[in-house]
Amino acid sequence: MISKEALPESLATLSADTLAAICDVADSATAALAALLAAHPHLAEHATRRNASLAAALALAALAALKARRVYIDAFCVPPSLRRLPVLSPRELIKSFRAAGNGGTVAALNYQLARVREDAADRGIGMVAGSEVPRVWAQWIVGKWGVMVTSPEDIKLVFDKNEVFEKGKTGIAVEFLGRENVVNSQTPEWAHQRRIVNPAFHRGWPTELFGAPTRDTIAAWDAHARKGEPIEVTGWMERVALDALSAAAFGSSFASVRDPRSKPVVLYKQILKGLFDPVRATFPRLAWLVPSTWVYHWRMRKFNRFLLGMVDGRIAERKMVARAAAAHGGEDASSEKDTRPLLDLMIDAWLRSDSSFSREDLRANLAVFFLAGHDTTAHALAHALYLLGMHPAVQDRAFREVADVCGALDRNTPAADVTIPTQWDHAQLPLVDRIIMETLRLFPSVAVLPTRVVNAPVAYLADGTPLPRGIRVSVPLYHVHRSTELWGDDAAEFNPDRFLRKDQAGAPGQPGMRASEHAFAWAPFASGKRVCLGQTFATIEMRVVLAMLLLRYRWTTVGDEHALKGTPQYLAGILLQPKEIYIKAERRDV
Repeated sequence: MISKEALPESLATLSADTLAAICDVADSATAALAALLAAHPHLAEHATRRNASLAAALALAALAALKARRVYIDAFCVPPSLRRLPVLSPRELIKSFRAAGNGGTVAALNYQLARVREDAADRGIGMVAGSEVPRVWAQWIVGKWGVMVTSPEDIKLVFDKNEVFEKGKTGIAVEFLGRENVVNSQTPEWAHQRRIVNPAFHRGWPTELFGAPTRDTIAAWDAHARKGEPIEVTGWMERVALDALSAAAFGSSFASVRDPRSKPVVLYKQILKGLFDPVRATFPRLAWLVPSTWVYHWRMRKFNRFLLGMVDGRIAERKMVARAAAAHGGEDASSEKDTRPLLDLMIDAWLRSDSSFSREDLRANLAVFFLAGHDTTAHALAHALYLLGMHPAVQDRAFREVADVCGALDRNTPAADVTIPTQWDHAQLPLVDRIIMETLRLFPSVAVLPTRVVNAPVAYLADGTPLPRGIRVSVPLYHVHRSTELWGDDAAEFNPDRFLRKDQAGAPGQPGMRASEHAFAWAPFASGKRVCLGQTFATIEMRVVLAMLLLRYRWTTVGDEHALKGTPQYLAGILLQPKEIYIKAERRDV
């Protein structure tokens, strides 16, 4: 019998159960060896000469068994602290990807929720009366066990206690987003990043940034409207968002609405397609076994070189401007703060600081701006157009609101002269805001919020579940926003007026777009200190684009039978990317 004391010192820190497992493996191997030698005595001489090799083989066998046991425990054994919860097993999570192949992200999420509810029913774990969504359940999150929370109390806790619920460190997209940036960095480094990046976002955004690509879109849509041709909206909104982002970041647009096949546009879209692959996100360490990952990283490096070229060019330019301003004894008056490109503002903040912020940090935060602000806003706009096409009465009300504020358009107004709402105009559209909020409730662009990691033990969640240090936590926002417990029996229906409220004096009003104003039952931009930096940019963009399209067109949703039944189909991935969303538009007669 091999004792624990006989094992190498390097294994001395392992738990009692693990040590016992190693001893059992070693005992079994020794017994098998003894039986082999008894049956074949002539092997004894060879065995004597090779004791060292046999001992090494036994040690390797024990370590291999230990590794296999650890892999099994990590993959299939729910941690003791989470065993009282409903569970989504790794097997069912993997099977949900098959469901995603047919119906995309939403199909996968619905499959996962159904399996969680089945597990709760099979094990007799009660759920809150009147709700189809458990308040908390255990599942694999980025290859590790964690919990999904849907209770507003728990969501608030996760957002507010960012020193306890720390941003998770994963290998996903690190080559594109960098190891440190203002979105993914953990708290100490995040504070450092924030000092440089935040000033660039705390500004107004000229509405021309969004109006110019929308006018380009209108010029193309007018031709489709004259011919009565259906318009696929997702691709168009992706190009509008990309042109607005590039103009905001660099001061010049990619012009993807006019030329969707330009090299930067094609390369960027290829990167996004690989970036949001659900298998790569769930099993990042295994992704290198897939050849498509090699191509993805080659494209990533190519786009990074493009971004670094932009960064280096603007650094040189801003240094020249700063020297010229200093020589004249004044500040840079080349342009107003609110109209300068985002990259220029970040570089200026960097040059004024004594920070260790680097050109790679600038590139990484620029990449974050593109990633966080492109597909999310584009898909929200696509969903809003889809929903308004399904609900013509709401669309007509929204048109009247916009026309009252911005003025109606003559039918013969050229696309280049379509009204762009001013900074004052876009803030005077409460129904448009409610449409945006209801769209983001039904179809949050990020269906499951980025993972947090418990940095210190949490005594208990709202249901009494304790969370040990190291457990991962995420919020399945798609299910939270459709919970009948939180939103009533019509939770699955489009009703922008659900956000209408009365103040203490009985006057009508509505909340803003902060999670705290919705008791954390609505949180597409997250909340707390780590709230989405691009929220203001995205909100203004959605207001301006929707207002301009409402002034120009009346449209209906057409085409795909799933969409017409209220259940659009999606591509597989982390974001809700709708496919086969078509509208048929006609110019308004005013």
